[in-house]
Amino acid sequence: MEKNLNILRQYNLLGQLHTTTNYQFLQQQSLEEKIDLVLELGRENELTHNLGLLNYESTRWQRLRILEMLNIPVDEEMLDGTLHTDHFLVPDEKVNEYLDIVPLPKEISLNPEEIIESSRTYIYRGIPFSKNKVRRNLSLLGKENPDYLEVLTTGRQFSQKEIAIMKENYMK
Repeated sequence: MEKNLNILRQYNLLGQLHTTTNYQFLQQQSLEEKIDLVLELGRENELTHNLGLLNYESTRWQRLRILEMLNIPVDEEMLDGTLHTDHFLVPDEKVNEYLDIVPLPKEISLNPEEIIESSRTYIYRGIPFSKNKVRRNLSLLGKENPDYLEVLTTGRQFSQKEIAIMKENYMK
C-alpha cells in the first residue's frame, strides 16, 4: 500500500483521496499503469473528481475506446455507469479483441511546438500522454539525446482516430 501511496504522490493525486470511500485500488499491483491509461484516455478531470474510478479494471476502461470507435461520447455523468455495468456491447473478456489500437506508425512525426502541458499530461492535438510515463520512458531509454517522439510514444497504443489526428500535415 505504501508503494501505491507514493504513486499517487508522484501523480499529484494524493490530495484527491477524499473523493472516494472505496480505497481498494491502493492494493493493486499495476496502479501506475492504470493511472497512465486513464490519463491517456483523456479522463484526468474525472479522475481528480473521483479516485474511486481506479477500482475498475483496465478492461472496463478500454470500453471507452470501443465507444469512441462507434462515435458514442461518454461524458463525466455517464462514465461511472459505463465502467460499472456488467451489460456492455461485448463481454469484458473479449474487449481487447475489438480494440483497434496500435503503436505509432514510423512514418508519423510530431511537431513539438504543438505539444501543450497540463498538470499530469502532455497533449498533442488533443491526444493526452501521461507525463509520468514519459519520464519513465526517458529513464528506460537511457539515451543521452533521446528522440522526443520516441520518449513520448514508447509503450503507448493509439486508436485509428488518434493516428489520423497525428497524421494531419505531419508525415515524414
